Parts: sequence; structure tokens; C-alpha cells
Amino acid sequence: MKLPLRVLVLEDDDGTRRSLCVLLRRRGADPVAVGTVADARNLIASERFDVFLFDERLGDGSGIALLEELRAQGQNQHAIVLSGLEATAIAELVNPCIDAKAVLARKPLEPERLESLLTAAYLHKVLPNAIADRVDRLSFSHQQKRVLAGVVRGDTVNEIAAELGVQPSTVRDHVAAIRARFNASSMRDLVRVVLFSEDPHTDQGNRPA
Repeated sequence: MKLPLRVLVLEDDDGTRRSLCVLLRRRGADPVAVGTVADARNLIASERFDVFLFDERLGDGSGIALLEELRAQGQNQHAIVLSGLEATAIAELVNPCIDAKAVLARKPLEPERLESLLTAAYLHKVLPNAIADRVDRLSFSHQQKRVLAGVVRGDTVNEIAAELGVQPSTVRDHVAAIRARFNASSMRDLVRVVLFSEDPHTDQGNRPA
């Protein structure tokens, strides 16, 4: 699936920056790459991007800090933050990324993971009305429909939980039940069934309790 997205890549390591651009182009994206926060600010001021792909630690600042600044200015593009930290250390970035409305991903970024992230960004950009229409026709409870709409948009579990005013564990339970109803082997499979099949299951039988 080609994903025609304009992506601003902010990465201060030359090799990593080139590799990310190669991966993005292979998936139909149009990457524009810079190595400093200052250069990123200048581009954002004059050009439009669909996705921000920022390194977390940079020579002249932080990708998360830049995102917080952009959110305060009303920039709502889909955002991905990359970090090379180990699992124990990267956990400390989860809440800051949630606050900056960004998806956190570890380096090195595998092609399959990048495709999943870009698919979520594509849905966030061009399919909000299609998501609402397709999900509304499914025979799930109102809360499950809202959870499913969030999943298809590419929202995180914590973002969906905050929107619904429930615990993340409740969202995970709903997601597990929905996947079971669709026989979806993965989240990507679930998204494809809901959005791209000719007739997603509009009659699911009795709604779960």
C-alpha cells in the first residue's frame, strides 16, 4: 500500500536520517529531512507536512519539546518520536509523548513498524469521515464503536482512554473483544477489515455485555 504523505524527518545522525528517507520513499511518502530543531522550525513556518518524524534527543534540543511547542501553536499533524534508549529508560518518555500527542517508537525502526505508523498517519489525514461512517454501521456498543474508531485513526490506548474517561485496561479489553469478533490476527488486520473490506460485518449478532 502506497502512502502519499509529506513527512518532515528531524534526525541529527546522517546515516539514520538517510535510512529513514529511503524507507519512507519505498512506501510512497515524500520525506523532507533536516538535522536540527532550528531547521525544522524554519521549514514548518513556510511549508505544510502531514507527518512529523522526530528524534527525541538532538544536538540543539528535543523532538518532544518541539512537538509541545507546535501543539501550542495549533499544529495537529500526526507525530512519531524516535528514541534509541533501552526499554527501561524509554518508559520515562511515554507520558511526555502522550502529552505531545505523539507515538513513541524505538530505534532502529523496522520497515514493518514504519509501515504501520504511516498507515495510521494516512488514516488520520484522509479518512476521518470514512472511519465514522464504517464504524457506525457495526453492531457494537456505543463505547466499543468509539474505541474502534480510535484504533482505526491510529490513536494510542492512553489517548482513547482519556477521550472516553476510562482506564487503559478497559480500552484493551474492548480491543481484545473487537479483534475476536472480527477474527483479526493483529491491529493492522483489524484496521484493514473495517476500512477496506467490501462489507465489514455489519451484523455481529448480539452485542457483548
